[in-house]
Amino acid sequence: MTLPPALEASWSQALGASAPIDATVRPSLVRPSLPSAPTLAAPRPAGPPKLGLELHGERRAGDATDLEILGTIGKGGMSTVLLARQPSLRREVALKAALPGDASSAAAILAEGVTMGRLEHPGIVPVHALGVDAAGCPAIVMKRVVGVTWHVLLHDPSHDGWRGWAGSPDDRLPGHLQILTAICNALDFAHSRGIVHRDVKPANVLIGAFGDVYLADWGIAAEMGARGEGVCGTPGYLAPEMALGEAIDARTDVYLLAACLHELLTGSPRHDAPSALAAVARSIESASFEYGDDVPFELAELVNRGCHRDPDERPASVAEFREALADYERHRESVALGVEARERIARLEEAARAPEPSERQRADVARLHAQVSFALERALAAWPDNPIAQRTATRLEQVLADRRQRAARLEGEARDQDPSLESGLRATVLVGFAIFIAALTGISLWPDRPSLGPRVDGVLFPLALWGIAVATVFALRRHVLRTRFNRNASATALLIVTFIPIERAVGAVAEIPGWAHYGMEAFFMAGVMAVYGITQRRWALWPSAICFLSGVGSVLFPEHLVFTFLTLIPAATLLAAALAWRDRARTLE
Repeated sequence: MTLPPALEASWSQALGASAPIDATVRPSLVRPSLPSAPTLAAPRPAGPPKLGLELHGERRAGDATDLEILGTIGKGGMSTVLLARQPSLRREVALKAALPGDASSAAAILAEGVTMGRLEHPGIVPVHALGVDAAGCPAIVMKRVVGVTWHVLLHDPSHDGWRGWAGSPDDRLPGHLQILTAICNALDFAHSRGIVHRDVKPANVLIGAFGDVYLADWGIAAEMGARGEGVCGTPGYLAPEMALGEAIDARTDVYLLAACLHELLTGSPRHDAPSALAAVARSIESASFEYGDDVPFELAELVNRGCHRDPDERPASVAEFREALADYERHRESVALGVEARERIARLEEAARAPEPSERQRADVARLHAQVSFALERALAAWPDNPIAQRTATRLEQVLADRRQRAARLEGEARDQDPSLESGLRATVLVGFAIFIAALTGISLWPDRPSLGPRVDGVLFPLALWGIAVATVFALRRHVLRTRFNRNASATALLIVTFIPIERAVGAVAEIPGWAHYGMEAFFMAGVMAVYGITQRRWALWPSAICFLSGVGSVLFPEHLVFTFLTLIPAATLLAAALAWRDRARTLE
């Protein structure tokens, strides 16, 4: 996003050529105003009291003072923090002094001192005194905090300063949230006094050695509803209303809290950019951020809501933001269980898709199902509205539904291939056909039977067999055609009885010798029964072998057709019926 020209000029002037995105820009166009007097406990004095020492030089002999400068703690662009000793109370204190000769720095120190003096809270560094030295340089005398900044801990999960805080070097988020909650408490109190900090960031949070947390650097704090006194704030964390010089309120600090939370989750400032000016532009845009799966969804949602460009879309107060953090803490175990279930459901879905699962895969499916179910049960018991657990539960139901559907399909396929179903009917029909074939054979051998000629008789007898077979299958279709196995068996029988009359008719027209008919029919029956034996029931190979011998005998010994065909073929059929009946008995045992 491109900044408006006037705004870009103001920020460029304030930032300079190479300001980092985490440097605080302080008001420079208008002298900062002190907080209004009506909120103070007593009327403001005519001027700050004398501290009785030279802050930027040696203490004069003979000056009465209760402070001794021991050294420098740190130095920034607008002030110097000195270490001093207070002999009367036998303690060390910190002095935050304005830079010598810098009127803007002096005004900011005085304003900050008065602001901090109004905010007596365990999360705000206590102020002992506010005054000026002999040269008129103002300073704040405050508690010396022995510890580190939150910024240091943020980038060093193994730092000694983490001692006593929740979490581990591998997961410092619990400790960070404890610190963030403490900052919320301090800000909530400040807002109750009408003060907005405007520069909440990890570098401005001090962490003591005994679990004490202080929100420091109130140098650009302002009153609720105030408009910008020129550009100010830290570009990497800046709220859009600050960048635009619009009115501020508690939701401005909510934005900064959310920006800090973003840095805890990602390791980078919210407005991470190649330059401070680009960070300001990103602040004005305040686009939603896409977080990875490793970021807890509740916190990701809270950051994007807290860093919304429109203040009305943010949590209405620090208390609401803090409550959202507390909700996450309460739901954390449930969310962790939901995430665990989500990870396992993906493995379960993959395992359940195996087309022909092995014993090990089936055991894996059962184990993963139990683990996912257990995790979901605990997650939803702890937090019924857990969206991760709810979505995972839906996925689990789908997996179970797919498994039920697949089991039903496999059961249907198994039933379709089950030779035990209607096996008695098949055996009975086969015995009937064997008797019928034997009867036809006997009739064909009866010398005094009526005859229409050998060729016509050779066609009529098989045709009668075909008609009876078709009529039988049609009459019993609800039974014999119910399963695939029975359909295959019926098709095999019909294929045989259909081929024979056709072959006989063709042979009659072509005047093929009778022994050739019988040989071809025997070989055909042997082939069909062999295929059935290989693909369906092994016992069919025995009748197939008899049919094959019949074919060989019919071709080689045509003078013995009565034995080679008219005896062996009915025998093969009766053997098939007997074997089918025995197979039925074994299946039913």
